[in-house]
Amino acid sequence: MRKIKFTLPTIGFIAIFFLTTSLFTACSKDENGNPNGHNVRYEVTGNITVPVTIQYTPTVDENGDFDDDYEVTTNLPWEKDVVIAYNASGAGCNVSADDASPGQKVTVKIFEEGKEVINHKGVVDADGNLQISLNHVFKR
Repeated sequence: MRKIKFTLPTIGFIAIFFLTTSLFTACSKDENGNPNGHNVRYEVTGNITVPVTIQYTPTVDENGDFDDDYEVTTNLPWEKDVVIAYNASGAGCNVSADDASPGQKVTVKIFEEGKEVINHKGVVDADGNLQISLNHVFKR
C-alpha cells in the first residue's frame, strides 16, 4: 500500500481552500452584503386626520416564516423597520382609509438598506376613500 505524504504547503493549501469555500457557502448574502436579508423601512406620512390601515411585508426569515404583526391601524406619521430574507422577491405596503376628508394627502415610501427605492403620493377621493399599493422588487 502506498502512503500519501502531505507537505506543509499542501496542508496549508487544503486548509485555505476549505476555509474559503465554507465561508462563501455559509454566509449567503444579498447583493447589499447583508447575510440576514434586506433591511427595509416603510414610512407613511400625510395630513389625513382619520386612522389609516397599513399592511406591509413583515420580517421574513429564510424559511418563509414571518412575524404576525403585519397590519396596523394608526394615525400618521408611521414607520416600521423589518428584515426580509435574502431569498425573498420583494416588499410591499398598502395603505387605506375610509371617511377621510376629500383632498387630504398621504405619501408612502419604501427604503432598502437606508436608500429610498420607491414612493407614491395619494389623495383622498370625493367619497372620502384612500387606497395606495406600493411594491418594490429586490434586485438579484
